[in-house]
Amino acid sequence: MRWLGALVLASLLGSSVTLACPFCSSSGTTLSQDAASASLIIYGTPKNAKLNPAQFGAGTTEIDIQVVIKDHPILAGRKSITLNKFLPPPDPKKPSKLLVFCDIFKNELDPYRGLPFDAKSQIATYLKGAVALKDKTVGERLVFFFDYLNDEDDEIARDAMNEFGNSDYKDYRPVAEKFPAEKIIGWLNDPGLPLSRLGLYASMLGHCGKPEHIGIIKKILEDPARRFSGGVDGVLAGMVLLSPKEGWRYIGDLVGNPNKEFTTRYAALKAIRFLKEYRPEIVAPEELTAKLAVMIAQPDISDLAIEELRRWSYWKAVDQVLAVANDSKFQSAFTRKATLRYLLQCPHASGKDFVAKKRAENPEYVKETEELLKLESVPVSEPPKSAAGK
Repeated sequence: MRWLGALVLASLLGSSVTLACPFCSSSGTTLSQDAASASLIIYGTPKNAKLNPAQFGAGTTEIDIQVVIKDHPILAGRKSITLNKFLPPPDPKKPSKLLVFCDIFKNELDPYRGLPFDAKSQIATYLKGAVALKDKTVGERLVFFFDYLNDEDDEIARDAMNEFGNSDYKDYRPVAEKFPAEKIIGWLNDPGLPLSRLGLYASMLGHCGKPEHIGIIKKILEDPARRFSGGVDGVLAGMVLLSPKEGWRYIGDLVGNPNKEFTTRYAALKAIRFLKEYRPEIVAPEELTAKLAVMIAQPDISDLAIEELRRWSYWKAVDQVLAVANDSKFQSAFTRKATLRYLLQCPHASGKDFVAKKRAENPEYVKETEELLKLESVPVSEPPKSAAGK
């Protein structure tokens, strides 16, 4: 299923895959993208909730408008709107407000989505500011969202993260290089920092920090509670950006040690991918591919390393791949599939000989693998770019 999912995704996206921010653990539709399709957005306090006795669970709730985030002439100075939904009154000890998205249907207001927020939340200021920047460059928008990345309201912080996750690296990089390093260091030193933000923040420090800040990165990697998080690839990339020689040596030690945890070595693989595809000027591509090829001999990650090298058309590893293909320790379905895919595309005669042998043994399996490889190269129409630049 892991292979099938990746292949279906590749076949659907084709050559239109964009180089989105590689360090964001979250991405998806953002509030500003949702706002673009709404006719009207208001923020206010729920009141006068009434149940409809004739229909179970039905009723109405008024929203006392406090902020108009996206206006429409139909509002015409109204101070409140009514939702065709019964909303239980909020807990007096935890007052809340509602963010409401509306359409216009037959010249009538049609509220279709409501999101509750703590009364202290800055969501109205945040979303109104985001909507005002809809025609600005991605870089200008990211500068705005940076100030909300560590917001006390997790929903706002998560949405700001999604804005970064949906941006191309070409837009992210020049902005990240100008962010205030000391502010980011403060975030990274916070023991309560959600692990989902670790990779992005560490990569930001890599872009805007100084070589002496590498100690901040090392501290993260030495912390057992943090080094197993999903953002370690961003931490490792930040280390290389701050100090290329020391950072690359650190990654090389991880890659070459099969006794290291799989998650840590996989993070190193992803950091190598980042350097190869986004910043090839930092470490020579030949060094990157040769170091990644070391992982071919590690059974638990061999398939991922082989697949990465195939994508990069690195055929110098053909002997290592053949050794794995003929080794009983590497007979998981994932590894067998990876070696066959690599050798199907490898131009070396030894690879062709292996494929011919496999074709004779299991023609359907080889044919199916060839068909899936063909799907990856089928071009499709490029989807329209979203407001976040993806």
